[in-house]
Amino acid sequence: MHYKIKTVWIFVALILSIALMALYPAKWLIGLGIVVVPALVLYQAYLILRANDSSENTFSNDKWYDHH
Repeated sequence: MHYKIKTVWIFVALILSIALMALYPAKWLIGLGIVVVPALVLYQAYLILRANDSSENTFSNDKWYDHH
């Protein structure tokens, strides 16, 4: 699975876990959220930082800022 798809699923899991903690504030659910939410954020940051994104643009052709 490509890292962009994984980060979307991680974002969905983060939103769902935060929503569950807000809707059902049980102690075990909040405790689970305290562990799961930071772990998902760290995993998402790891995926993005380790991704091998490439572009045909370089600094030398002055198009490094173009997203097309």
